[in-house]
Amino acid sequence: MKRETRAQEPTQVDWPTLRQLAVKADVDPRTIAKVLRSEDVRGMAGHRARRALIEAGLLKG
Repeated sequence: MKRETRAQEPTQVDWPTLRQLAVKADVDPRTIAKVLRSEDVRGMAGHRARRALIEAGLLKG
């Protein structure tokens, strides 16, 4: 069975929330925005950004 790879519908996040998530994940706010748009973000920055978004309930785990 083929696994669905596309993320859920893009979530709109305001700048203060984006900045707060970025500080929590120790990444640039643009990295958080890229992950929300389902763009490829490699390395530890991508991992930290995805983890912060999952913990905030904005991304499926």
